[in-house]
Amino acid sequence: MSKGVKVMLLSCVTIIACLIMITAGTLALFSGSVEVKNHLQAGNLKVTLVRTAHSNKLLDANGFLATDEVTNESVDFAGSNNENVFGLASGALVVPGSELSATFKITNAGKVAFGYWLDLTLKDENGNPVDTAAANDLAKQLKIELVVNGTSVGADKHLSEGQLSIGSATQNNVVAVGQNNDFTIKITFEDKPNGENNPAQDKSVYFDIVVNAIQVNVNPNP
Repeated sequence: MSKGVKVMLLSCVTIIACLIMITAGTLALFSGSVEVKNHLQAGNLKVTLVRTAHSNKLLDANGFLATDEVTNESVDFAGSNNENVFGLASGALVVPGSELSATFKITNAGKVAFGYWLDLTLKDENGNPVDTAAANDLAKQLKIELVVNGTSVGADKHLSEGQLSIGSATQNNVVAVGQNNDFTIKITFEDKPNGENNPAQDKSVYFDIVVNAIQVNVNPNP
């Protein structure tokens, strides 16, 4: 299941102004020169992303819902880490009432403030995007929620929306230089009445989560 969390970074860019040589002289014996150097360096946007905890309510070996909770972990997702976002082992199964949760610390390790948001893209088993019309019954019953510093965003969204964005690069989602922010991604398998969950049996879903970061010039919380 491809659930790699990827991070978009703006590379460090250095701009060096052309060297300007000003030379003055006369017909006299003395002459001289003045060298003027101008140097400008652009700030860089650098993000680190570390999973600090995860908690999953899944079927155990006896077929009951059980919670597996891991805290105080440190798993770096800013590189090419292909580990499951929620720390799921191979063969893990979800049922109505299952909950998946992964908490991350996003840190500003660059020189400019940034805001961030999440993009989720539903995909098929071959990695191709799936639109709402083609989403299966399991995707329709999986709710997505983003919690930033205790504030819930997007709790009414489902994976079946195909492509969706959660959060925005404003307010709680802005990280100043040297600061960090905690956010939690939650997925809940809705427990529906009257057998409405049945069509989701034996279905699978694949999706990517992308953490986007963009420069913010004005402090939203001065």
